Amino acid sequence: MAKHRFMRESFRVKQYHRRKDETEPAWHAFIAYRSMKPEDRELDKLIEMRPNLNRKKVLEWFAKYDWEIRAAMFDKEAESQLRWMQLRKVEEMEKRQEELGKMGLSAALKEMRKLLTTIDLAAGDRVLSTKQIIELGAFSAKLERLALGEPSEIIEDKSQETMDLSELSVEDLRTLRNIHKKLKQKKS
Repeated sequence: MAKHRFMRESFRVKQYHRRKDETEPAWHAFIAYRSMKPEDRELDKLIEMRPNLNRKKVLEWFAKYDWEIRAAMFDKEAESQLRWMQLRKVEEMEKRQEELGKMGLSAALKEMRKLLTTIDLAAGDRVLSTKQIIELGAFSAKLERLALGEPSEIIEDKSQETMDLSELSVEDLRTLRNIHKKLKQKKS
C-alpha cells in the first residue's frame, strides 16, 4: 500500500500535460500547437494546418489553457532530454574510443614484441611493417589519451630558449646583466 502511495506522489503532472478541465478538442489542438517548431508556432499557422479548427475557439483555448507557457515548458523539457541524450552518446563514444585505443596499443605491443624477438626481420608471420607498427602504436596511444581527456600532443616549452645576443651593443648587454643580477637577488 505504501509503495503505491509513493509512486503516486513521485509522479508529477507536467505543465504541458493535459489539464483536468481541458476538453478533448482543446487538448488535441494544443498537441498540434505544441508539436510545431518553436520558431513556426503561431495560431494562424495552426489554423492553416487544421482548417477544421474554429479560430475563436482556438484563441479562447490559447488564453484559457496557457498554451504559450505550456509549449515553452515542453520545449525546455525536450531540450533538456536532448542534452542528456547527447551527453550519454558522448560518454559511450569516449568508452568506445578508450577501448579502441587499448586494443590498438595491445596489437602494437604484440607486434613490437615479435619484432624484438625475431632475428630475421624478413621472416615470421608479422602482418604489419615496422613503420606500420610504430604508426599504430602512436595512433592508439593518442586515441587512448583523447578518450581519457588527456593531451594527445607534446607541447614544447619554449620559455627556456636562448636568445641571439650577437647584435646587441655593449650597453645593452650591461643592462641585461644588471637586470639578471636583480632577478637573482629577488629570488634569494
